[in-house]
Amino acid sequence: VKSTALRLGDATVTWLWLFYPMALALIGAAGWAAGLGWGFWPFLALAGAHLVWQIRQVDIHDGADCLAKFKSNRHFGWLVLAAIVAGRVL
Repeated sequence: VKSTALRLGDATVTWLWLFYPMALALIGAAGWAAGLGWGFWPFLALAGAHLVWQIRQVDIHDGADCLAKFKSNRHFGWLVLAAIVAGRVL
């Protein structure tokens, strides 16, 4: 199985603290460049809170928990979509 998480091993959480803020910053930059309204930012903040929850709660030594956190990225995607819609509407 080829997996970045397996390759990062015990350093996974440290790398997540780097990757997730970068992803949020780039999504925020895209929203700003697209001229999205103020409604974009609260939902993006909620998406960021979801990522922080993932990092703080994940047990990298429990495969079932890692899978559950991975599947919860669906919620992150919905929050980003909500941010875009709110940014266009509000």
